[in-house]
Amino acid sequence: MIRAVKQARQGRVAILQFHGTPDTAHSWVNTSSENFKAFMKYLLIHKYTVISLRDLSRYKMTDAVPRDPQQIIRSRQLQLKSTLKDAASGKDG
Repeated sequence: MIRAVKQARQGRVAILQFHGTPDTAHSWVNTSSENFKAFMKYLLIHKYTVISLRDLSRYKMTDAVPRDPQQIIRSRQLQLKSTLKDAASGKDG
């Protein structure tokens, strides 16, 4: 979370999605109440502005659309696979 929000500078926006706090029906996307409170406290201490996604256009107007919106997801999946492979083989990544 910290790495993600630190990217919100120089006109850039970090988008965090919380599915539930807690979400007992969907445990794979659950955020504990304690973690959620800690996340929000971090944002407050570091003076981040928190808004709902529907209000984003008030702050940043852009028509820029990523050429391939799934690219970052694929990139992170490959990085994770590589990290797991290295961990399984005993290599330091």
